[in-house]
Amino acid sequence: MPEITAFFLTAVLYVYHLCEKDLYRARQQRLLGSIMVVSLLSSGLNIISCTFIITGASFSYFLIHLVHGTCFLLSILQSSLLLWYVADMIYTLSPNAYRAVYIHNATKVMLALNAAALIINIPTGIIFTVSPVTCEYIRGPVSFFTPLTVLIQIIMSMTVVLLERRYHTPEFARLAAMFPPIVAILLLIQLFSRDLQMGGLIGFTVLLFIVFDLSTNHLLEDEVTGFPGRACFENTLREFFLRDRTFAVVRLTIPTLDGLRRTFGKKETDNVVRAISRRLMALRGLKHVFSGAENEFMLIAPGMESQECERFASELVSIFETDWYLGESVIRLDTDILMISCPVVAEDYDTLMSLLDYTSRNPNVCHDAGDSNVSLSVCDVKTKSLIRREQYVLGILRQACAKNGFEYYYQPIYRVSGEFSGMAECLLRLRDEENGAFISPYEFIPIAEKYGLIGLIGSYVLDTSCALVRRFIDAGKTPPVLSVNFSARQFYDVTLPKNVMSCISRHGIPSSCIKIEITESYLISNYEQVRMMMDELVAQGVGFFLDDFGSGFSNIPRYINLPFECIKYDHSLLKSSETNEKTDRLLRALTPSFISFGYRIVFEGVEKEDNLSYVSSFGDVYVQGYYFSYAVPERRFCSMLGLEE
Repeated sequence: MPEITAFFLTAVLYVYHLCEKDLYRARQQRLLGSIMVVSLLSSGLNIISCTFIITGASFSYFLIHLVHGTCFLLSILQSSLLLWYVADMIYTLSPNAYRAVYIHNATKVMLALNAAALIINIPTGIIFTVSPVTCEYIRGPVSFFTPLTVLIQIIMSMTVVLLERRYHTPEFARLAAMFPPIVAILLLIQLFSRDLQMGGLIGFTVLLFIVFDLSTNHLLEDEVTGFPGRACFENTLREFFLRDRTFAVVRLTIPTLDGLRRTFGKKETDNVVRAISRRLMALRGLKHVFSGAENEFMLIAPGMESQECERFASELVSIFETDWYLGESVIRLDTDILMISCPVVAEDYDTLMSLLDYTSRNPNVCHDAGDSNVSLSVCDVKTKSLIRREQYVLGILRQACAKNGFEYYYQPIYRVSGEFSGMAECLLRLRDEENGAFISPYEFIPIAEKYGLIGLIGSYVLDTSCALVRRFIDAGKTPPVLSVNFSARQFYDVTLPKNVMSCISRHGIPSSCIKIEITESYLISNYEQVRMMMDELVAQGVGFFLDDFGSGFSNIPRYINLPFECIKYDHSLLKSSETNEKTDRLLRALTPSFISFGYRIVFEGVEKEDNLSYVSSFGDVYVQGYYFSYAVPERRFCSMLGLEE
């Protein structure tokens, strides 16, 4: 009965394999198909053999010998092919590696020994014999030889899978722990039972445990390298943390590969990628390599203490500092290496994934210990604290966005003479209630941009500014002109002009009361779309200020073609002019030219008497800074302009 069950289950697996064979590589598909065919033959002959033994049917003496002998031979052939297949799958990148060659040679030797034993069995009966009179099956003194060989090969297969394979699922690892005793019990039953043959059931069990685990995960592997992908990487990490293991995680990013594909083509570049893969697999202590995103490898090196990590990092750097050959060309590969020690730095899976995500978006946050074409970054506890701080601020930011829990401050802009200009900048403040302090905009604005919250925040600022202008109009007061800062992300939204005008119309205020400030760096990658949106809004009366001019990306010919009405000098220019004669001369040359083009000039960062005295030498300009007024809460700002509650 066990053999009949195994025969039909194996047949089902074989039919499934035939239906899905296009998913496998040709050589491995053929080998897997051969294993199943041999398994089916082995189970079928075992059924016939058991029938002979149980019924004692009288058949040709030669036929009985042939059936029993073929059963023994197919059993060992089945386990040999299985072991060969396991080695072939595991050593995909290096099929000629000494371990693969050793396994292949071992299967040949064991198969040859069993074949020789079966030949010797014919005259001696050392494995089995059949009574010529009663046709009774009689076990020989070494009848255990073939089952023992099968057991050895199955154990070798399991050992290779568990110790040498780059990846196996946690579920398979748990099942593998149960596998040896199951097989041992089945073999014992076969050795000591006259009526039961368990070879087919053992073969089916092995197929189920090993072959389809390897084959299924093979479908998740990268086509070029043969390495498992991101999902396998994450599953393996979870397993490592569950086992409380010490290990290092390394992310390798090779941006040069993009240029090589464009220049040399995919086929030639794939050869380089395969060469990289072979070099990585040859590293000492490295057991797991995965294909990450484009041009990225993820490595897991178990048992890495601090000194081992340093040695391992040094070997990685040396690999990529050497020359590589692509056809007749000698190339260097620009490589970014990030190393994270677990559990020293990342104590659990979630922390590690946060570190990987954070460092991919902030590549300069780690200490850079590399030079040349290789950059080695070591993620330490400082990086982890930055991530935790970011997540903390993000939590506060999301709460504020959910219910518009921001505070709005206004910083007046004055003429250089000290007279209020009628303009003010609306500034956002985020309070950390737990610590009783404000979080700096320099900290929370980049986080808002990173996590897609800046658009909502921008709409809050615009709506609040329009509402304040409406209050002045309703009170019969001259409304101030308020400027609001817009992010580069907002200018990617083609509905921005419509949304701005909708807000202004909803509050029923003159569009000239609202000015939009754009930081010059925002115009670098999105110039044409920003220009079209500015033209559309300017045509409807909304003005624009160029903010932080001179902060590092100034491109005057491009900016003077945009409809700005005001240029705000970054505070760094004022500070530099105090000590740098060239900056002073630059400002004295630019400012009159800008004024002649009709721009208003605002000096930011005017904080001292000396600053004001210097700015006064430029004539009719404007100032913004602590000297005249800090940014003040809305109530105080209204009071300053004569609008009481």
